[in-house]
Amino acid sequence: MPLVAFAAALGTILPRENDVAEIRKIGFHQGWGNDLHVLRGDKSTPLAKVVRLDLRDFGVISGDQVDPTKHGIELTFEPRFRHNAAPTDAVVNAWGVQVTRKTGVVEALTLQQAQGPRLIRNFLLHVYAGPPTGPAAPDTEAETWIRVHVHDDLQKLWLTPTSLTLRREEKGPQRITVLARFSDGVTGDISRWERLKWQVSPTAYRHVAQPQDPLDEVQLSMAGAPVTVGPQKVQIEVSLKPKPPATTVPPEWESSAEAIVRESWADVAAKTTLHFMKGKGEKSAPDVHNVLFLPDGFDDTDEDKEAFKRITDFIESRMRRRSKYEPFKLLRNSMNYWRAYVPSPKAGANVLAELWKEDDGSLKPAAYSVTEPTSAVEPSERSLWEMINVVGLPTAEDAGASHEDKVKAWAELYGGPQMSEADLRELTKGSFDLWRNNATRSVVNERDTAFRVVCGHRPSASTAGGYWPHRPARDVESFVKNLKVSLPPARTAIVILVREQGQAGLSTTGVDEFGVVRATLASERKYALKDAPEGGKQLNPDPLPPEWKPLDASYVVAHEVGHAFFLGDEYGGRGAPTEFVWERRGNVQTQEDVSPQPPVGPRTIDVTRIKWRWPRIKNAAVLRENTKIQSAPRRIPLEPGQAKRFAAKPRVHLRRRFPYLPDTPPNSGDLVIDSFQGDDVLVQTVPNLLDYERGAILRKSFTVFAFLVAKTTKQGNLLRVPLGPGEAIKFSTSDKVQLFPWWWEAPPESSAELEIDNVVGDDVLLKTSLTVDYPEGSILYEPVIENGVVREPITPLILQHFKDESAPLTAGPAPRPRGLQQPDALPKELAKRFRCYKPWIVGVYDGGKRYDSGLYHPTGVCAMRGPMEHDWNGKRLPRQRWWYYPFCPVCRYIIVDQADPTKHGKNDAVFHGRDPKP
Repeated sequence: MPLVAFAAALGTILPRENDVAEIRKIGFHQGWGNDLHVLRGDKSTPLAKVVRLDLRDFGVISGDQVDPTKHGIELTFEPRFRHNAAPTDAVVNAWGVQVTRKTGVVEALTLQQAQGPRLIRNFLLHVYAGPPTGPAAPDTEAETWIRVHVHDDLQKLWLTPTSLTLRREEKGPQRITVLARFSDGVTGDISRWERLKWQVSPTAYRHVAQPQDPLDEVQLSMAGAPVTVGPQKVQIEVSLKPKPPATTVPPEWESSAEAIVRESWADVAAKTTLHFMKGKGEKSAPDVHNVLFLPDGFDDTDEDKEAFKRITDFIESRMRRRSKYEPFKLLRNSMNYWRAYVPSPKAGANVLAELWKEDDGSLKPAAYSVTEPTSAVEPSERSLWEMINVVGLPTAEDAGASHEDKVKAWAELYGGPQMSEADLRELTKGSFDLWRNNATRSVVNERDTAFRVVCGHRPSASTAGGYWPHRPARDVESFVKNLKVSLPPARTAIVILVREQGQAGLSTTGVDEFGVVRATLASERKYALKDAPEGGKQLNPDPLPPEWKPLDASYVVAHEVGHAFFLGDEYGGRGAPTEFVWERRGNVQTQEDVSPQPPVGPRTIDVTRIKWRWPRIKNAAVLRENTKIQSAPRRIPLEPGQAKRFAAKPRVHLRRRFPYLPDTPPNSGDLVIDSFQGDDVLVQTVPNLLDYERGAILRKSFTVFAFLVAKTTKQGNLLRVPLGPGEAIKFSTSDKVQLFPWWWEAPPESSAELEIDNVVGDDVLLKTSLTVDYPEGSILYEPVIENGVVREPITPLILQHFKDESAPLTAGPAPRPRGLQQPDALPKELAKRFRCYKPWIVGVYDGGKRYDSGLYHPTGVCAMRGPMEHDWNGKRLPRQRWWYYPFCPVCRYIIVDQADPTKHGKNDAVFHGRDPKP
């Protein structure tokens, strides 16, 4: 993050002069962005209580805490269906539904109360925060959506999973879910209904409500002393309170489950065998990067154990032996691969998404609406999403409906001046069959698996919702820390393989610096289901045939392990970010970070601020102990045998390894090796006194800095740094400072740490002597120099293009957020100079961190962007013909720098052949 952007972030805590609070983000409290189900005769929770707003100057508050006088904004809940309510009316009443605009209470009228020939089944509710009067300014408005389902009656409810494992000494409560089947055939999650009555026995356990949640989620925690004997079963009962005047509860409105207290994760780890697969060696585990494979949803059977071994052997073999998985092949003897088998109480996976049946009988995640159509899906599915945004989702009765009959019904419910009957007919004709297939959608029961991995998310109308409180990281952390072999958290990627061949969802997270990766075994988007005794459907785990090779899983694991090396996703899918993005990933950069200051245009870039302008490396060695660089010749202690990598008196640099930290000098400046003494080298320092242009940064600390108003000049043995009026008073004699270009993570162009000699007026005079500490594990490297110039991942020709055009290599967001991305903004005469595969060109491309625009990444193809799903003409390829790309040069550089910097020289070959040819 540049200091300019950080200064802007700091500005968020300073008082503002205007009267309208800036809304940085709007969303829902945990779990509340999911679809809302309301039974006729009932009211929903006031949604204002569960809306969360991040306000500049005021922090994060709940929607019911919004004060129009204090904040200058108010919440409004507007249903997206046709109605005659005036803008000033407090309540919208139509089609059997009442919505209170300020509180967000949704009341579904009884069939006797409802008026009119039609009743609405589901609709989008627009949540808007803005000024109480008049149109909102672009920087103050915020919006999100939630989808509401209205049901006539409830047929049955049940708890899932029916058996839940609790671990002794486990941190934090665990959740159990209530699912319900309604009379219209829809299955939904009603865990947060206020009418639910819970009972947990024995009383050693109790139901606990989180203070930040206005309603309870079912949680279990110990009320007394920890259980020391067991297993002990805890009975959980739930029932839906009858609505007066009824006093009895139908049997279908009651359900029970059990929680079984089992041994702690420390006990499980103590008796689990950690199997070393391949790599540098078992004894090297504390000092190198490790990949640990764990199972989730695998049975305690010989067949499943053998299948897990076969699958992990296949993935490890491909990562270590195939060029497509570089740089992991290059690092095959620099990293370790491990596996440990932990059986699950129940086989399968926790799939949270609704599933619907295709014409061929296969199942896939159901479509769900989004606030705006996104390019993240195919055109046919995109039109389906657009259709759902307008007319809602089907119910079971729609499975046999005709298009024309539905158009007439939609015209009454959703039509109007902006959407006529003809418009609705045109919008829905191409996607009607797909829409009708969604009538078969169903939520699947949860499973009691070892690490409680969840795949996908509950149906939600907005990316602001859908968060699920289940996280596997707590369990993984406790388990791994108690294994017999100590695996370092900061250098261990934990890969949890979920025993499910459908595309059930992939994600990464981290706890205490552990990188936790979750991956299904295939990407077929097909599931096998069967009826569950308690109600609903449950997964019937697919068999794992001996000849099956999980090609998709091996690629996914390589991509996700990349996240453990501080790589970010390079694909899009969400449009543009609406709030400040803090992005420290080495291969992703925000538009704010790379823009000139002040910005010249929406997509202009300043070439000096591009993140991946570090030097290519010819040779590198690792420091075996802490060292300090001073003006006099200094001994640099290197790991055994690594000093001989350097020829006589090369130009070298010292720096820390990725990820760079804000309080760390990233580069020592120029050093020259004077002599060799065994595993040590003696270096002569050469102060890095580059010319720094107007706008560069003089920084004392991460919060004390100033901008240069003119170019630096040499004055004898001093460097004169001109600052703005009154800025020099921030600094005093003997302060230690650094000079930076626009972006602080640009090692070739940042100075070493320098001392202030004097402050004269608005100028600061810097000494050319320096003192910098470098810890064990830092690297001494020799850059690639051609024609006297340090080469970078970006070629000189492309750098000159950026200086001339000040624009990315792409003309705008790619038509598809994943796969191939051509540098379509290259001038024809420049494109002719490159005879290489054009997407290989390292530069600045639109997209990153799941945003189509507003962030940038370095190349048009990379494992962090995703597979090539379409041919050159844009036609979608069959899944078995997808082309999986290796990591791009920038991502490979970052992984190598962390895992084994001595491989930089060999890794540099990836840049060859990507330069312009005459």
